Amino acid sequence: MNYKYLIDKLLKQKHPFLFLDDILKIEDNKILSIFYLNKNENILKGHFENNPILPGVIMIEMISQTALFFMTYNLYKKEQKDIFYDALLSKVNYFSYKNAIFPEALIKIDVKVEETLLENFYTVKGKILVDDKIKGLGEVTLYFKGKENE
Repeated sequence: MNYKYLIDKLLKQKHPFLFLDDILKIEDNKILSIFYLNKNENILKGHFENNPILPGVIMIEMISQTALFFMTYNLYKKEQKDIFYDALLSKVNYFSYKNAIFPEALIKIDVKVEETLLENFYTVKGKILVDDKIKGLGEVTLYFKGKENE
């Protein structure tokens, strides 16, 4: 499966605010994605001069984008046509930063998506890993609703 093509096709986020390069695995309610943090990423230019590190809030965005791809991909598979949707980060339930991520890191984003009791809201649990070491983990709530057209 050409996930790189589908990431570009399905997600509204685009470079430089797309933090998802490829998908390693999708199963039931889980997805594993990767992002390579290049030293020239715009997000690093002011964070911090002479000692760039990935802003922690981008870890939350990575988890959200990975979950969003999971949801759009499942809708796309079901519909077998172009899809339209509304989505937003509703709430950061909790997040813990364990260690800094420096440029030239291959980041794995490990996500589990679960429906909630509220229609169109999903609980997303995620871990950010570099070299199989947890750099951040947390839980967010996303709103996602497929629709007929834009």
